[in-house]
Amino acid sequence: MTDAADLVLLDGEIHTLTDPDRTHEALAVRDGEIVRLGASYDVEFLAGIDTTVVDLDGRVLLPGFVDAYADLTSLGRRLLDAERTSASGDSGDEPNARETREILAAAIAHANARGVTGVHDASAAALAPRAFRELGAAGELSLRVRIVYGAERLDAVAEAGLPTNAGSEHVRVGPIAFAPAEETTADVAEAIGGGYQLSVDATDAEAVDAVLDASGAGAGGKTTDGAGGKTIPGEGDPHRGARHRIERAEHVREEQIDRIAAANAVASVRPSAPDPDDGGISYRTFLDAGIPLAFGSGGGPVDPLSDAHRAVDVGDERSGLEVSEALRAATSGPAYAGFDEDDLGTIERGKRADLVALSESPWDKPGSIREIDVDLTVVDGEIVHDAR
Repeated sequence: MTDAADLVLLDGEIHTLTDPDRTHEALAVRDGEIVRLGASYDVEFLAGIDTTVVDLDGRVLLPGFVDAYADLTSLGRRLLDAERTSASGDSGDEPNARETREILAAAIAHANARGVTGVHDASAAALAPRAFRELGAAGELSLRVRIVYGAERLDAVAEAGLPTNAGSEHVRVGPIAFAPAEETTADVAEAIGGGYQLSVDATDAEAVDAVLDASGAGAGGKTTDGAGGKTIPGEGDPHRGARHRIERAEHVREEQIDRIAAANAVASVRPSAPDPDDGGISYRTFLDAGIPLAFGSGGGPVDPLSDAHRAVDVGDERSGLEVSEALRAATSGPAYAGFDEDDLGTIERGKRADLVALSESPWDKPGSIREIDVDLTVVDGEIVHDAR
């Protein structure tokens, strides 16, 4: 006898966002995992006495959005009232542990309301990694977090025995971020030699070249740890499968495009926070070269639908993506950048149930995607935002 599902979603327009995209009417979730996809009449029989049943009433269901480069402490500070608490002020004071948790809680709720189910977080607050782990241990973390550590913390992270991908189901170590003109080529090489995924800014041409030089032409190889089966950069050949990330990748040089593709690197861009000089490489260029594309907020507003809108809008020099391509850059692109493509980024049987339901179809109104409402956000099979 088939066990009942924990969550059943019926009568929707479910887009898998696989390539090619496929659609279904319904899905069922058990223990945080998608266990069935199909027509409503094929899925609803999995509803039991304790099953949460949601009638999507024609809403569009997508994989949950993942912000490939967020700063939740900056976002949380802006959301809180600067007049009432120093935790949200712009004075530069470092928030204490309690204040950091309050800041992050505000930012997480804001992100969930915009369909965000995961972030690669580069918060500057020193206590943010600890706060994320405490929230996760307490069952109060309603999204998945990959912590982006600054290069100044590399020695401490390495001494603590925290390689890229180390952590729990909801909080893991992400890349080591190198800020422009603050580190040397030797520092980049040391981090790569230690097996870390790196994040380098495209405006730092020396750092980008160092990553590409160290990565060579190796591409695609991936290894896994013995327990969780996660891809681990640095095991075996440390330059294969590391998926180093180029932030603000629209500013790379044209001659670097083929090398980025050969190095199996990821182009991370920030559609809703363009630089004042605008211009740069189009997003289409990366996809045409076979380079994974990932959208992030970069400390700006966390709003994946606005990112998709800008990427599809033909009025922007960097745009020109199809709707499905723009949505993949907010879902499967960041999942790949975080070594999570086996679990996240598309809606498929066996993957984690991180989902977002939209009030309207982005395919039906490509010129006004940012006006679409997020009606439901699900993380690991649990409803974390409901605006129906």
